[in-house]
Amino acid sequence: MRNFNYPLITTLFAFLFCSFSVLHGQGASKTLVKSFNLQGLSAVALQLDAPTEVAHWDNNTVRIQLSIALDSGSEALIKSLVRAGRYNLQGEELGQVYTITAPNIGREVKIGGKVLEESISVSVFLPRGVQFEAPAKEEGALSAEDSM
Repeated sequence: MRNFNYPLITTLFAFLFCSFSVLHGQGASKTLVKSFNLQGLSAVALQLDAPTEVAHWDNNTVRIQLSIALDSGSEALIKSLVRAGRYNLQGEELGQVYTITAPNIGREVKIGGKVLEESISVSVFLPRGVQFEAPAKEEGALSAEDSM
């Protein structure tokens, strides 16, 4: 019978176990997309506190793209949060402005007693000629004029 090198095999198993643990704990990400019909309005306001990029495109609808990343979580956790309505976007006409909100994103979520660490960024695609109103000029937030 062949003589096995047990220290080498033990070291390899330990290395593989550690590698799997590191890869498994790297978090998860998902991109969600929703489109809105402006119903003839020429201004859009986004009420969402997240880094926002704005671009114009040749369509009649506004498209909002949410990029969600969890530092320590899984795809299953993101899917569960999506099903629970955490990332739902709502649009309504307020005066002459079509306002888009995400009412559940501001709520604190705890998993196992720890606050969920997530990062959300937003891409807004506006029809040409439509103005964009951001809630506040922050670092990472862009207006439509900045993106031209």
